[in-house]
Amino acid sequence: QIINDLYQAVTSNTSVAFAQAGYLFRESWRHVTRDIHNVLTALEAHQHVLPPQISPMLNGLVPSKYERFHSIWLEQQQQQQQGDGKRCMEDPATAPYLQRLELIPSLSLTPTFTPLVTNYWAEVDYHLITLQVAGIALNCHAEARLDDKYGPSVLVNTTLGLGDNRVSLSVVDIGHSEPWTLNTYTIHIRRRPPSVPSPPITHQQHQVCHLKQECDLQISSREPCGLQKEPSKSSWTAMQNHRRILP
Repeated sequence: QIINDLYQAVTSNTSVAFAQAGYLFRESWRHVTRDIHNVLTALEAHQHVLPPQISPMLNGLVPSKYERFHSIWLEQQQQQQQGDGKRCMEDPATAPYLQRLELIPSLSLTPTFTPLVTNYWAEVDYHLITLQVAGIALNCHAEARLDDKYGPSVLVNTTLGLGDNRVSLSVVDIGHSEPWTLNTYTIHIRRRPPSVPSPPITHQQHQVCHLKQECDLQISSREPCGLQKEPSKSSWTAMQNHRRILP
C-alpha cells in the first residue's frame, strides 16, 4: 500500500524536482531495491544544489553530502591515471556506484560521466553497428554486469539497431551467494539513419522508371524485376505534373 501511495504521489506531481522519480515509476512498475534507492534519493534531495559536472536534468536531486564523495572519486581517478592509486575502494558507501564506463569505440556521453548520475545519452553514426560495453565498479566487493545481475562483467559486444537503443549495467554486490542489485546505469544510444545521397544535377533528359521487385528476391515470376522504364510517362517533368493532379 505504501508503494502504491508513493506511486500516485510522485507521478501526479508536475514539479521538475520529481521528474526523475516520475520517469522511473512510469518506465517500469517493478519496485526492486535499485528503484526505491533512486526514488528515495530524489525525494530527500530535491532541494539541494547539484555539484559541478552533474547533469542539469537532475538539478536539485543530489544531496549535498554527495559532494564530498564526488571529490573523493575524482581524486581516486587522478591517482589511477598517475599509476599510484587503488583500483577500487573498500568504503561500503561506494558499493552502488561505477567508477567509470568502458566503451569501444569511445562515445561522447551527455552528461559527462560521474558515479552520481545513472542515465546517459549518446548519438552514433549509421556505420557503427557494434559497440563494446563494460563498467568498472567503484567498490572492491561489487561488479558491473550487463543487462541484469546475472549478465557478463567483461567487455561485451552489443549490436545497435537503427534509432534508439538502451544498454543497462547493473552494479551488484558479489559478497553473497545470490548477487544483490544495488544500482543500474543506463546508456541511451541513438544510431542515426543512413544519409540519402543526392543525385548529381544535370541538364540531360531523365527517364521515369519503376521497380516492382528485386531480382534477388522475386515474389512473382510473371512480373519483371529490377528497374524498368515507365512507358506511360515520357519524362520526369510529365511525372511531376501527373503527381500534382493526384488527389
